[in-house]
Amino acid sequence: MKATEENSYNSNLASNLRQIIDGSAKPLSVAEIQSWEAEKQARRAANSVLKKNITRMQMAAASVGLVICALIGSIVYFLDIPLSVIDEAHSTAAESNLGNGIIEANAAYVQLGNSFGKSTSEMVKEMQRGETNIVYTSDSAKAMNVVGVGDFKCTVAFGCQEVKLVSIDLANSHCFYVRIDKSPASSIASSSSSNPSSQTTVYGSRPLKSGETTCSTSDKVSNWKVGGFPPA
Repeated sequence: MKATEENSYNSNLASNLRQIIDGSAKPLSVAEIQSWEAEKQARRAANSVLKKNITRMQMAAASVGLVICALIGSIVYFLDIPLSVIDEAHSTAAESNLGNGIIEANAAYVQLGNSFGKSTSEMVKEMQRGETNIVYTSDSAKAMNVVGVGDFKCTVAFGCQEVKLVSIDLANSHCFYVRIDKSPASSIASSSSSNPSSQTTVYGSRPLKSGETTCSTSDKVSNWKVGGFPPA
């Protein structure tokens, strides 16, 4: 029985008793009083059952939560999954994003007339076209599934012939880089050929400095650990 209902019940009973005392109402019979008391006890009993049911439901929900936690813990324990595997997955994702970035950059190079565009913004726009899993941004990467893009070696006649891509692994505090150079000098140095599709691709990585949360394409190649990884 709710408190408001019981208060109303008691108030009505008190009012009836006052009317009986001052003679303004007909006295209640013993049967009527017993009926009122029986109704009151029945309501209290019903509320008690309801409270018990709610308590049991809460206990059941808590038990289910504990069982789920125990199952997850058991799976991790029996499969013996080390934390290093989770950390490695973050690094693999960052490297894999750069692998996709290389494909998109080369496709954009063809679409933009054998150049990486006339500006970084144009290159970013072309790379992002149709891409749903990776976000390409100008110059820097600050989060997972984000690849920073920077254009270099740009001329009015030939557009930009070099692009740098960068991704970040915050879990392991690492930056990953790729530099794709399609300039004529790079083509001659790498293949001694005049084939315009020739290119020099350099991979690199470095640890983040204390308090650093961004990897930038403006970071000099001399700061990289060149060849530190192959994109997946």
